[in-house]
Amino acid sequence: MKKSNILSKKLTKKELKEIKGARPFCFIVMSCFDPNTGEEQYGVPGHQDGNCC
Repeated sequence: MKKSNILSKKLTKKELKEIKGARPFCFIVMSCFDPNTGEEQYGVPGHQDGNCC
């Protein structure tokens, strides 16, 4: 039988997150700003007085 040339490498944390589709965990906050529109939103997931997720 012929041996395969497939090399295995350890994935980085960034590569694992891309595979899993992981996003940062965001709590429901009183107010945050939509990064796309710049509008302030209330009671949505995001970082208090920062960007919404």
